[in-house]
Amino acid sequence: MVYLLIHGAWHGSWCWNRLIPLLSASNHKAISLTLSGIGEKHNLMSTKINLDTHIEEIQSVIVQNNMQEIILVGHSYAGMLISLT
Repeated sequence: MVYLLIHGAWHGSWCWNRLIPLLSASNHKAISLTLSGIGEKHNLMSTKINLDTHIEEIQSVIVQNNMQEIILVGHSYAGMLISLT
């Protein structure tokens, strides 16, 4: 089982730093990503980045990592993203 952790608006993958070790200690794999234009990737912000961009980023991580059994976890803005992914 893989937990894919998606941050909310104005956050980044760092917001999951306390949760990832807890999941790992329970023998779960956890992956967090930072969405374009937000958090550590704020320098990529452009008018071309929108909801679809972020959904495509999440889907890309799923495909690239060949994830079969996934639990999507998100907060704030990510709640909308994970429900549309």
